[in-house]
Amino acid sequence: MSDSEDSGVSKVLVLVKPEAVRGGQIGLILSYFDKANFHVEDIKMVCPTRELIELHYPPDPEWLAIAGGHWIKAQETLREQGTPALGPVHTNAVDAGEHLRELLVLSYADQPVVAVAYSAKNAVATARKICGSTDPSVAAKGTIRGDLGDDSGLQATAEDRPIQNKVHVSSSDGDAERELQLWFGN
Repeated sequence: MSDSEDSGVSKVLVLVKPEAVRGGQIGLILSYFDKANFHVEDIKMVCPTRELIELHYPPDPEWLAIAGGHWIKAQETLREQGTPALGPVHTNAVDAGEHLRELLVLSYADQPVVAVAYSAKNAVATARKICGSTDPSVAAKGTIRGDLGDDSGLQATAEDRPIQNKVHVSSSDGDAERELQLWFGN
């Protein structure tokens, strides 16, 4: 067992998304991790290709079904509210997830992103707490999305686009390993 494994130190990928880069929020977002004693292992600004983003968001059936299920629930809520929504109406969760995946690919591809490889104790779980809920409208204050986010899942679905929630963070240690390899080759 290595010293880092013994001490609970692990790695996580954080992406500062294009809307935060354009909004001049890079330093502010990174400061949340600095305050939590995260260590920058590697950092770069890149305009990722479509191919990179498609690899980042692989067409995993479980993810597609979960994400698509959220999309369908949001569409149902919008219909109940009498709010018109752009884009196709989905009844199949995997189909809805594939639609959302394509929107994510389009929102990232060839747009400026800051990719950061961080290390910290329990990096993934801690980074996810720092970022907050993926839907900024319900994210806790004191988190990146709760403090800086100004979007909601319902608004994004109504406008047929992904939520603009400022950051991506690996969802598990396995995803962190895969994503760090993809973005940094380590």
